[in-house]
Amino acid sequence: MRKKELFVHKNTIEEKLKDIRYYIQNHIKPSFWVSIVPVSTSRTAQQNSFFHGPLIDAWIRLSGYSEEEQKGVLKDHFLKTEVAPGTYYVKDTKDLTVAEMSEFIDKCIDLLFQEGGNLTDNEGQHFGEYKKLKVGGGK
Repeated sequence: MRKKELFVHKNTIEEKLKDIRYYIQNHIKPSFWVSIVPVSTSRTAQQNSFFHGPLIDAWIRLSGYSEEEQKGVLKDHFLKTEVAPGTYYVKDTKDLTVAEMSEFIDKCIDLLFQEGGNLTDNEGQHFGEYKKLKVGGGK
């Protein structure tokens, strides 16, 4: 079996896994254990925590809205898509990928600063941690 044929015309995960196992057992020495685990592409816990904590808190201080109202305003502003003339869909943050959530958070922060808002020292510390995770591809 040639490498390029490993995944050609395989319809099920089971067929693909069978080929992967065969290839590893017969072509890679010494033997080792391979674990295949599903990977989530949805937002990270750190992103969620930063958005729903320090970022929303900063927006509430600026706007005076409740937490739910403020989340709704930001989602309407950045996550609303027109699906048909006059019909809109607002994506929920739980449905965002890591990259989409990063972009959403960055836009919320940029708008916060443009509108004269700020992050307190404690929120700024969380922001720094969020940026390190974003740049470093944190877990």
